[in-house]
Amino acid sequence: LLASVGLEHRGEYVGPADTEWLPPGVVRDREDRAELAAMFGFEPCCHVAFDTVLDAWRWSIGVTDTEPDVADAAKALEHGEVTSAFITWFDMRGYDLIEVGSFFESLGERAGRHGAVPLERSAWIWFTEGDIESAIDNAQAALALDGDLREATIILGHVAAIKSDYTEALRLLRRSSPEDAWVELLERIFEPFPETARNEPCPCGSGRKYKVCCARDPRVSPIQRMNLLTHKVIAFVEIVQSAHLHYLSHIAASADERRDPNDIRGYLTDPFMVEIAALEGSLDLFAGLWGPLLTQDEADTIDLWRASTRALWEVSDEPGVPYVVLRDTRTGDTVTVYDETMTPDLHSGELLMGIVAPAFGEDRFLGNAMRVDIRHRDMTLKLFDEDPTDEDFALWFGLVTAPPMVQTTEGQNMVICRAVCEPVSTWETLARELDALFEQDEDTEEWVATFVNDAGETVLRGTLRREDSQLIVETMSEERFDDILGTLTGVTVIEESREPYVFPSPLGPGPRSEPVIEEPMDPETRAVLTEIMQQKEETWLDEEIPAFGGLTPRQAAADPTRRDDLIALLDSFGAPDGSHSMGFDPERLRRLLELD
Repeated sequence: LLASVGLEHRGEYVGPADTEWLPPGVVRDREDRAELAAMFGFEPCCHVAFDTVLDAWRWSIGVTDTEPDVADAAKALEHGEVTSAFITWFDMRGYDLIEVGSFFESLGERAGRHGAVPLERSAWIWFTEGDIESAIDNAQAALALDGDLREATIILGHVAAIKSDYTEALRLLRRSSPEDAWVELLERIFEPFPETARNEPCPCGSGRKYKVCCARDPRVSPIQRMNLLTHKVIAFVEIVQSAHLHYLSHIAASADERRDPNDIRGYLTDPFMVEIAALEGSLDLFAGLWGPLLTQDEADTIDLWRASTRALWEVSDEPGVPYVVLRDTRTGDTVTVYDETMTPDLHSGELLMGIVAPAFGEDRFLGNAMRVDIRHRDMTLKLFDEDPTDEDFALWFGLVTAPPMVQTTEGQNMVICRAVCEPVSTWETLARELDALFEQDEDTEEWVATFVNDAGETVLRGTLRREDSQLIVETMSEERFDDILGTLTGVTVIEESREPYVFPSPLGPGPRSEPVIEEPMDPETRAVLTEIMQQKEETWLDEEIPAFGGLTPRQAAADPTRRDDLIALLDSFGAPDGSHSMGFDPERLRRLLELD
């Protein structure tokens, strides 16, 4: 039957009898290999090494009968980017990373003196999967074969830090990864006076020589102990829960419909996002996987942290360093928090979001408490009406950090548009058309397009000016741009640009993005923007503001119960920097509201 319609079968697959074809699995394998080769810059020797490892893997799962030379396979993993390519190949097929770890471990155990690299790779996989015991065993076995292996040493350094063996952690990580975040933290705590000679008086003021005081037994304060434990939880997120952090960062970036791929990278390294992933999303898993390595008091503290929840707090009294009294805005309960760093800058009525929990003798903020702008008070209170998850916090953070939309007085998105046009006939003919359509500046060869709004105000829509033999058309929105160009019959557009005006993200560029080089605005663009912004400011004074319970700024200025909220909101605006961006001028608004 197949032959009668020109088909043939090979094994389980059917294809045309008169054409060369391959089973779909073979086709996919070739496509994946081509993608890997491009991704990792494979040379012919890399393909040979990759095939050696792949043959060993296929034999290990019973796909082939020919037993490979395990030493050759182990040595092939050392070749270029073969190990990374092999793990990526696994991921393309949806395999569990644990299967790769088991294969590397088996290969390393059977490869004799060549087994160091596969054992090191398996150790790292076990470490990222949270299997500490297997990670330690494989890292130690790898170092027994090759004492210079960097990743195996890093693993043991991290394990030492988790176990609070900080001297050993510093020794291992200084040798293998001096840029590791653990190194900076441990040096700051356990080597507080690095410039002090051993026989000099200890700077701590004990009166003893440095070598028998802080050089031997540095004093670790309760806040430093909390920082060490917090760092262990954050390290757990970055090593074991990195996929979850990526997931939450994607949610935060998706809150803004103008999402920039660089925003995701910015969220990945933002302290608030890392803390959300650590303290809301990972504490239970941390306690299960790394908890057995902690000291008993650290394990007990983690149990207290797991029972604590993030809340929106109001500073109820003027703080007295180092204590601050906070009121939970949802329950009304108050708590006194020890905080040496934030209290000097806090004021009564400020809103803080954070987790307050017991930590080595005092109630403290876990990580950093985040100030909540009064403009976001209502939406933040709604967030806490129900028990928010780490996903809810990520979405909230994406909303409050999204750059504001900038619009014209007509409600159009602000886009800086510019067209270079040439007259169809003569300049004299074009000038007569421009005079008929627009208002001409008497002193320059410039025309302006205006309209009268509902308040009876004349608003600039665009400018048209002559430069040599060309006409330059500029507007601050695409709608205005298209309207003006649509009315001109005597020109040909030879060049145009449309650049959306977007405030820079408050997170800044991501760590892997190219640095942003911002050019100052030209005086003409700044003058137009300033005029628009001042019109917006005057309109805003009579708009109902949710943060003031629906009152306008003018009404809030006259209401003693809302006046402080208004002042706090103006303080949060910040002065325009005068170079790259535009915003409300709080000083001008204070004058208009007679708040000075």
